[in-house]
Formats: sequence, structure tokens, C-alpha cells
Amino acid sequence: MILAASLPSFLRAASSEKKDIVLTLSLTGAAAGAFMLDGSLRRPSGKDEYARPGGFFTGNQAVFDRLGEPIAQFGLAGAFYATGWLTAAEKARRGGSGGAAARVGNGLATGGLKSAGGRSRPYTEDGPGRWNGGGASFPSGHTSMAFTMASVVAEEYESPMVDFMAYGLAGTVGAMRIHQDQHWASDVVGGAALGLLVGKGISRWERRAGWARFLYSDGRGLYIRVPF
Repeated sequence: MILAASLPSFLRAASSEKKDIVLTLSLTGAAAGAFMLDGSLRRPSGKDEYARPGGFFTGNQAVFDRLGEPIAQFGLAGAFYATGWLTAAEKARRGGSGGAAARVGNGLATGGLKSAGGRSRPYTEDGPGRWNGGGASFPSGHTSMAFTMASVVAEEYESPMVDFMAYGLAGTVGAMRIHQDQHWASDVVGGAALGLLVGKGISRWERRAGWARFLYSDGRGLYIRVPF
């Protein structure tokens, strides 16, 4: 019932600003372009100039892989929330609670799209047009998760430097997935678009609903307090 009552607020929050419409159209155009260029943009790691020893992607592969995994995303959200609780910093606290909620929402959306599309990954050599084949290439989960958390942080702090750092890291996660031959370029663009929309929408919804106030800690654990 609470979720149903909050849905209109979420939808308004996700589409309240004109710049988001521009962003959505830009990402849609980028995804369409990437779909048409998937074959030529593919750079298998064995042929990539960065695959040589000491190359940027090769040397930092494990780091950026971890940034797109669930445990890292929930860990970042928990760190933000704990910092906010300890220092009474509301932005950090909202960033943590919003980040965790957005991660769950993004996970459900990404999983659903992967199952529905069934796109084959590049390394299978089936080609970019192979869909409904039981694959899980579109969209890139690592990229969507990274952009989800990045957009939540960017929404809270509204700083060009924070935007540059957050989206820069998320973009590098996506580039790494292409480099590893795990995803087509359109998988990564699609994952970025999904992460941005989910992260921004839930972040703004959280600001209006203020459900972070229902979380509290007694120093020994984190709890949800629901008034009756």
C-alpha cells in the first residue's frame, strides 16, 4: 500500500526536469548509434592495444570489475549511510539509503531485460544480432549498477567535480566490459541509460518520501522503524 501510494511521486520525480528529457533522448540516440556500430566497435581483448602488459585496462581490470558488482555497490551505499549517521550529514545518509534502494530496483530491471532479450555476448561469436538465444548480454549489469550509484551520488551533491568523478568511474567500468569482450557497445550504453534513470528517479523519490528517517541504529546494528 505504501509503495502504491508512493508510485506517483516516484514517476513525477523521475521526469520532473527538462534536462532529464534531453538526457534520455541523448542516451536513446547513443544507444541506437551503438546498435548500428556494434560489430565495428567490438575490440576483443586479444587484439586490443591495451591488452599488452602494463596497459591501463589490463593493469586495473580487477578494480573496475569490482566496482560494478553488487557487494561493492551495497558496500558503498552502506559507507555513505554510516558516514551520514555518524556525522549527521543528511546528504550522505540519503545517498546511502537511496543508493541501496536504487541498487535493488536496478537489479530487478536489469535482470528482467537480460532474460527478455537473451542477447548473446560478443565472445560467443554469434554476432551482435543474436537475440532470444539464452544469453544475458543486454544490458550490461556492471555498467547499470555503476551508473545507478553514480547518479544517486551526483543527485545528492550537485557538484561538477562529483559528477566528473562519479560518472568517470562508472564510464570506465563500462569501457572495461567492452575491452573484456563481455559486452557489445550498445549493451554498455543501454546499461548506463538504465542506471541513470533508475538512480535519478529513486534518489528524487527518496527526497520527497523521506523514508530514510525510518532507518536508525543503536550502535550495534541498523534497523527499520515503522510507526503504527
